[in-house]
Amino acid sequence: MRTTLIGLCLLALSPMTALAQTGKHVAVGASIGVREFVDDHFKKKNPSVSFLYRLSRNPSERKEGWVWRLGGTAGYSSTDFDTDLGGTATKVGSIRTIPVMGGVERAYRHDRLKVGFSVLAGPSLNKFSIDDNARAAYEAELGGPIEDIKAKNSIAVRSGIGAWYDVSRWIGLHAGTYYLYDRPKVTTTAGGISSSETWKIDRVSLYTGLVVGIF
Repeated sequence: MRTTLIGLCLLALSPMTALAQTGKHVAVGASIGVREFVDDHFKKKNPSVSFLYRLSRNPSERKEGWVWRLGGTAGYSSTDFDTDLGGTATKVGSIRTIPVMGGVERAYRHDRLKVGFSVLAGPSLNKFSIDDNARAAYEAELGGPIEDIKAKNSIAVRSGIGAWYDVSRWIGLHAGTYYLYDRPKVTTTAGGISSSETWKIDRVSLYTGLVVGIF
């Protein structure tokens, strides 16, 4: 009788266990979120839609409770940069950043829910594109053309809290809030004179999204 009861309990629990994770190695989807920059010179339209993905090495063998795990992410962002020219806020151009980061996460998993705090770091590949209208504005205000703005690659560090909830073996929901530290050195050449400064493009992000298992 005791063996039978144990067997019935295991059978009853097995469907719940299967639903406790997506059961897929790769899941992709989209997220919607807002970003706020520490420096008011940088602006991003809110809300914005981003690509969202989830990778799981052993999706059917996820440990309950507290765990340490390695993590990583890669992103893409194009952000407008404004400056004051003659008392008027003028869009100079946009800076493109591609941070590729890896690090560790301390996470707690219970049934379908996983909540974790992560710290990731890695290179940020940066490039600045000058707006055509800014060239004319610079020449009118400063008496010389703006010739080039180069943003060097930098080190990006991201920390934050994220949560995953597995709706089924195919669908997962995600929500998170993160702070990204990224301060590239930028050299501006105008009228044959070059000057360098460090830009503070740190930002806070808050978003939520959905992924669907692929395989």
